[in-house]
Order: sequence, then structure tokens, then C-alpha cells
Amino acid sequence: MADKPKSVLLPIMAAAVFGGLARLVLRKFRTDRQAQRAAQEDLARRVSEAVRRPRP
Repeated sequence: MADKPKSVLLPIMAAAVFGGLARLVLRKFRTDRQAQRAAQEDLARRVSEAVRRPRP
């Protein structure tokens, strides 16, 4: 019986797709963390200003 040649294309394509999805997930995670950090810094700045200058 003749052995069928194994295709290398499918595993390579699967790895490329998986790698692309992983990059997208990591990019989303990083941008979410950046946005959260910016929001925390903004809140800290506002609280600091409110403590320094009480309302009349």
C-alpha cells in the first residue's frame, strides 16, 4: 500500500491563524490595561485637586 504524502500546509496555516488571534488578544489586553491605568490616574488627579481646594 502506498503511503499518502502528509500535507504540511494545514498545520502551518493553523499555526498562523492561531498566532494572529493570539496577537489580537494580547493587543486588546494591553489597550484595556492602558485605559484602566489612565482612568485611575485621572481619578487620583481629581481626588487630589478636590482635597487641595475644598468647595466654598
